[in-house]
Amino acid sequence: MNILLCTPIFAQHADAGIFFLAALSRHGHRVTVWDHRHEPVCPKVAVDASIVLKGSFDPAMLPPGKKLAYWPDRLGREPHWEQYLPAYDRVFTCLRPTPPAMVWLPGFFDPLLHRPDPRLARHFIMLYGTHTDNKEKVLQSLIPENPTMPHLPLIIFGNGWPERLHTNPPVYMHALVAMLSGALVSINVHRDPGVGLNRRLFESAACAPTLTDDVPGAREVVPEEMIYSSTQDLRMKIEYLLGDPKRMLDMYQRGRAAIAPYTYEQGVQRMLTEV
Repeated sequence: MNILLCTPIFAQHADAGIFFLAALSRHGHRVTVWDHRHEPVCPKVAVDASIVLKGSFDPAMLPPGKKLAYWPDRLGREPHWEQYLPAYDRVFTCLRPTPPAMVWLPGFFDPLLHRPDPRLARHFIMLYGTHTDNKEKVLQSLIPENPTMPHLPLIIFGNGWPERLHTNPPVYMHALVAMLSGALVSINVHRDPGVGLNRRLFESAACAPTLTDDVPGAREVVPEEMIYSSTQDLRMKIEYLLGDPKRMLDMYQRGRAAIAPYTYEQGVQRMLTEV
């Protein structure tokens, strides 16, 4: 098939469009990429389908053919985008509960990149992502109130964190995988606990033992042992895993098996077979 992939591939670090492009190519599709944030005019190409990743432009700009979209955020974050929903043949999303006009497709990872590096010894607890109040709450719960107590070997990567929390700049792609491969446990915290899954969960679970918050959809994808229901539960689960390396390995293997159906290649194939 001839595919137009509409994504800010040059405008963002490690944009998901890179992985969509690779997956479509592996399936043998011919792909034209349109970075709609840098190029105001859509390429005039003949296509069988257009795939729009979080695009807020009018889909009437797209060439004739099937129009598909993937939307990873809650509705209302970009209110003007919702007016375009009826113009698409299918809209896929990680939202749970899934709006009637959409199809649930919870997330993706690329096994060629997102995999553990056996050369790296695991030696810290990792939390990553852009700062939110929800993530800071989780982080603070892992810092002991009594300074004489041993601290968890905690390291944080991401944008917008307060300097007082001693965090690190964000990491992407191979650098992110290297950090995950060094994690005894990776903690996944969503921006909004009431929305749905995120890409980080899949990338993390592919590389390291991972614990995630109990957002809608999590129990449909990963084993219950990977889900924490409160900050107290999170700390208990971390301490339990740290008590035995075999526990960490077992949980990683079960988590990795659970996310196996959610590669980018399988995801784009499902999107195209829907139409």
